Formats: sequence, C-alpha cells, structure tokens
Amino acid sequence: MLPTDRPTAQIIIGFISFGTLHTHTSNFEPWQWLVIITGILTLITSACFFFMFPDSPTSAWFLTPDERVLAVQRISENQTGVENKRWKREQFIEALTDPKTWLFALFSAFDNVPNSLTNQQQLIIANFGFSTLQTTLLAMVNGFVEIATIFTGVNLAARLPNSRAYVGIIYFFPTMLGIMLVNLLPWKNKIGLLFGQWLTGAFCLHAQ
Repeated sequence: MLPTDRPTAQIIIGFISFGTLHTHTSNFEPWQWLVIITGILTLITSACFFFMFPDSPTSAWFLTPDERVLAVQRISENQTGVENKRWKREQFIEALTDPKTWLFALFSAFDNVPNSLTNQQQLIIANFGFSTLQTTLLAMVNGFVEIATIFTGVNLAARLPNSRAYVGIIYFFPTMLGIMLVNLLPWKNKIGLLFGQWLTGAFCLHAQ
C-alpha cells in the first residue's frame, strides 16, 4: 500500500462528494448517489486486486525474470520471506514475548487516535461557518497537506543520514501549531481556524 493512498482517496472522494451534492433526482438523494458511486469503485478495485495483484514477487506478471530475482533478494535481506501460509506455534509465542511486538501494537493504537479528528473534519469545518459545498471542497486540502508532508519528509529522511527521528520531531511542530490555533483562536476567526485544522494533517508522516 502506498503511503499517499489515504490522502489521495480523500481528495478524490471530495470531488465526488462535491459532484453528488449537485445531483438532483426523484429516486435518489445525493448521499445515496455517493454510496452507489463509491460502492461501484470499491467493487472494481477489489476485482482488480483479486485478479491482477500477485501473491509474491515470484509470480509478479509485471516484472521481468531478473527483476523478480532482485525483488526476492531484497525480501531475503529484510528477513521477511516470500510467502508462508503455515501457522507456527513457536513463532506465535516468540511474537507475543517480543517487546518490539507490543511497542508496534502500542504505536498503532496511539497512531489511530487522531483518526477521530480526520473522520470528523467535515463537521468541524462546517462548524467554522462554511456552507456544505464549501466544506466538501475545503476538506480535500487535508489530503494535499498530507501528500506534501509525506513527500518532503520522506525525501529529507532519505537524503540526510540517520535523520528519521529528527525529521519526525520537526514535523510534529506544524501539528502542534494547528492544535493551538484551533483551541486558542476566537470562533469568529474561521480562516485561522481552518488553517489550524489543515496543519493538523502533518501528523500523518509519523504513520508512514
């Protein structure tokens, strides 16, 4: 899964939502059209993954034989294996007794806490005083912010040796600034509140 898949989907669904809000039919409400369109897109995507996505690099139809060998070698270096569907009791016990497993689980749990902010952002923006149509378009900006954050952050970490932790810390500051703006600005300053809401999207870099 690509690191920019969620913000890209957020942008696309914003345009679809904006279009469906202008749809007026006798049989369906706009929100029903949105459900139908997204449902069809989901079915098409799932069918493409089922029929076209390979189980492992060795069966990747879009790679040449030499590229498949390189892909397997890369997986071997990472000690992740190609494909193994057999359940092993000793590995299960080892995973449960490994502190890193619990640290990853704790990180995943805490990382999903801000999702409540993401899931409710349209309601938050609407409460700033924007109309339904304006809110639908403005909510897409979070997707652009996340893509820009991931792109710049990953490139900085790749170009500067041993800098991942420092880059992660630096990208906490826009998020903290956004939180402060949303909590401290007067409610009538809807532009400042909106920019504060957008800045909170910088947290997504830490999930990648």
